[in-house]
Amino acid sequence: MNQKTHKKCKSCGKDFRLFKTTDKFCSFKCVPDKEIQKRTINKVSNKQKEFDSEYEKNRKALIKEIFDKNGKIICERCYTDKSIMFSTHHIMFRSEYPRHPMLHSRDNLIHLCYDCHEYYHDKKSNRDSLVKERGLIEKFK
Repeated sequence: MNQKTHKKCKSCGKDFRLFKTTDKFCSFKCVPDKEIQKRTINKVSNKQKEFDSEYEKNRKALIKEIFDKNGKIICERCYTDKSIMFSTHHIMFRSEYPRHPMLHSRDNLIHLCYDCHEYYHDKKSNRDSLVKERGLIEKFK
């Protein structure tokens, strides 16, 4: 048995091939209930919950604003009301500014149909006009 690629299961003692170096059990059946519970405990801080709830609050306000103005939910880029899915998109991406205080601001959110959402994710440069129009460079410094 190669120590780097194989290990003994902590539960049944069977030799098994490691998938990750942190694996302790040969299969899901061998994982004790207390271990499963430990892995699934939500460890999100109150600060993170507040940050996420700000996004949800602003997302709902944006959708309400669009509906009140147009009488229906539309894409803010192409103005369609027909899409397989609509989503609220961060212009300055969450991955770029994960904890920035302006991340969930109305200026940084846009409601898009599926195709337009894909358009903005296709190339970062596709968002340049929005970034300039909304003054996001200055706000995200």
